Amino acid sequence: MEPLNISNLLTLSISTDGIPICKSTGLGMWPILMKVDQVRAAGPYLCALFSGETKPSSISEFMKPFLDELTNLESVGIEFGGVHYSVRVSSVIADAPARSFLKAIKGHTGYHSCERCIDDGEWCSNRVVLSTTSASKRTDGAFRNMIDFDHHTNVSPLNVLRIDMVSQFVLDYMHLVCLGVTKKLLLSWLAGPLGVRLPSRSVKKISEYLFNCKKFFPNDFSRKPRSLKDVHRFKATEFRQFLLYTGVTALHGILDEERYKHFLLFHCGLKILLTDKASVKEWNYLARLLLEKFVGLIPKLYGNQFLVYNVHNLLHLADDGTNFGNLENVSAFPFENFMQILKRMIRGQRLQLEQVVKRVKEQV
Repeated sequence: MEPLNISNLLTLSISTDGIPICKSTGLGMWPILMKVDQVRAAGPYLCALFSGETKPSSISEFMKPFLDELTNLESVGIEFGGVHYSVRVSSVIADAPARSFLKAIKGHTGYHSCERCIDDGEWCSNRVVLSTTSASKRTDGAFRNMIDFDHHTNVSPLNVLRIDMVSQFVLDYMHLVCLGVTKKLLLSWLAGPLGVRLPSRSVKKISEYLFNCKKFFPNDFSRKPRSLKDVHRFKATEFRQFLLYTGVTALHGILDEERYKHFLLFHCGLKILLTDKASVKEWNYLARLLLEKFVGLIPKLYGNQFLVYNVHNLLHLADDGTNFGNLENVSAFPFENFMQILKRMIRGQRLQLEQVVKRVKEQV
């Protein structure tokens, strides 16, 4: 990463993702969003918006107006209140499909898909799986020179920015951990292969425990626990809640001892990375060891087919803790919340793009 500790510096987190608008037509929106890191209470802000029945056909065309303005800001900075500020991008925050689109690389279900290490992947049980250990690390220079040619599908238009094309593309924990690994574990316990799947009476006990927790839950939590029969409708915050809070006690005495202790490795590793200790060398090292142990035991406890992109990338999650501190600092949660606000701005079936732009202008 380029050093960003200069005075009068504004750093920006940018994000993009698709928002479905109409299921029957496939119509959706792709906003480009931005947050100023130094003003955490404000934003995100809408910078650009695309609407269509598919995602933008050309990433270069989609990003060009935004990148032209951003590269100009990187070059000349900005004047505000009589003070000149330098501008840099600190992070790009998106889910795996959006990152592969932005970086013009192989998708997360393919070979050579890991963004942090040169892991080719192998075919197992009708999917590409990655290894339990980290391979040689990718670097910004190797990415820009396309040294691992099989990793790329084209030249990324974001190469024009003054960012590290590897380390500054965050492995967003909302998608990777909450909607990824935590959901995958729960679904395996509910409907996985024999030997992993829990009997229905055990699932019922977990659901009863979660239901009984509701009355004791403080208002700090945006959602109350609910039964596992609704797991397919769980939001990311509910998977987060299970991993960090309710799961530790709900699974005690239900999972066998080996799998329960395995879950605790995952729980403790994320507990550390979701605090301000994430960038402290000793704590970060501990989180890394815990997650490496968790991934290393996956083949024994859940089978090689479980080693998909999200599980493998737990090996690299501590790197983001080193670079950014608490993973909440670089999570997609505020961007996802803002996208839902944009979606609610649409009142009718016609001219949805124009409706959103008009409503955003009204708020400026």
